[in-house]
Amino acid sequence: MILGVPVADLVEVLGSHAGLSSDDPRRDTLALAAPIGRMISPPSLEPRVALSGRFIYARIADQLVHPREQVIRLWRHWGRPQIVWYRGGHTGFFRSHPVQRFIDQAIVQSGLACPEQV
Repeated sequence: MILGVPVADLVEVLGSHAGLSSDDPRRDTLALAAPIGRMISPPSLEPRVALSGRFIYARIADQLVHPREQVIRLWRHWGRPQIVWYRGGHTGFFRSHPVQRFIDQAIVQSGLACPEQV
């Protein structure tokens, strides 16, 4: 299982980027959605894939998915699997050679392809 720029809690991410003032009534909607968000968030589930088959890549200074609040939280919950950090924008992994090599190696390590196929 390879997760790229993973979100541990979507409602939390949406709330942090909504720009709502402390008295904005839409904060009540976020508060109501929080328990639902936690039920479907990855940290609420136990991984079924062995630790050796879990991989994460993320941006060092992501402005959308905060590394410490989202990525590291999921990484710890997953038992600290292999992770690669890249420089660039939130979607910069498309052009990141380190990320592409990491994904290729993860696919081989997981037995989904032979080294000569990637």
